Amino acid sequence: MEEVLSNLAHDATSSKAKNLRDACISATDGLFISRNGTRKVQPHELREKCFLPLKLALESRSSKLSLHAVNGLQKLISDDRFRSENEEDAESQLPVQFLATVASTPSLADEVQVEVMKVTISNVDGNQPSYSNERSCSTR
Repeated sequence: MEEVLSNLAHDATSSKAKNLRDACISATDGLFISRNGTRKVQPHELREKCFLPLKLALESRSSKLSLHAVNGLQKLISDDRFRSENEEDAESQLPVQFLATVASTPSLADEVQVEVMKVTISNVDGNQPSYSNERSCSTR
């Protein structure tokens, strides 16, 4: 996840991307604190910090940043640091946070929409989707 955030911050070069760079720094700091045990960071708090730069990257309408964001979504979902049990607040649950992050998907470029849908399907299904050239869907 740290590599994705670093790539996002590096590639967010426009003056409009300051919020994205700041969000990447905040998320990286949160991951560092969590990893080193400086303070206990709850998984939902860590997800919130890491989903924000991914959301901003998707909303940037930059294909390069959006593809970094899709990669980050995949890494976040598969990383145990972001898993938790029994979160009572619905807004703090992984599926809700994930959907809030990808809410801008209909306005994204077609190729980015497809990648976001692949991540969404793998998140719901629990398996990595396999797509053939005919664009039919099956699971491995």
